[in-house]
Amino acid sequence: MAEGIVVSEAASSSLRHILGEEAWLKFCNVMSTRSKQGLRALAAKGKWPNASPPLGYIKARDADIKVNHAEVSIRYLDFSYFSLS
Repeated sequence: MAEGIVVSEAASSSLRHILGEEAWLKFCNVMSTRSKQGLRALAAKGKWPNASPPLGYIKARDADIKVNHAEVSIRYLDFSYFSLS
């Protein structure tokens, strides 16, 4: 299942069968892109529909978001100390 797309397994299987694999992947990509664009547009208006706002913001009243000055200075997280071996 493509990232960000939430549908039942039955619906996913049916759509994938009807559209074919290539068209299904394109559909998932378009839906994911549009969802991300919608979230960016809301953030630009100072709104956020989810419980957890993006890094650097706090959720104020209703769907409003405000700058979190404690997080806004975080620009780079160094994970080099984690070893994958």
